[in-house]
Amino acid sequence: MSEKKQEKSNDEENIFRKLKIKITNPFLLKFCIYGILIVFIPGLIIGVIIAYFFGPESYNIWDNYISDLGSYNYTPAPFILD
Repeated sequence: MSEKKQEKSNDEENIFRKLKIKITNPFLLKFCIYGILIVFIPGLIIGVIIAYFFGPESYNIWDNYISDLGSYNYTPAPFILD
């Protein structure tokens, strides 16, 4: 009985160890960070432009916070930016 439990725990440790090695791979981390930046920054810029030109109230990047982009007061489609 104890040998089966020990084998099972060793298998679980190996699975977590392999997962940790894959997740902390520097190439994968770099790829994910660049991908997030490539999507987030243009999305933020597009959101500010939409809020400024098409929003119900005038959104100004100097007076309003970025979190205001997720409000119906400034953005016609806040669910995109939430």
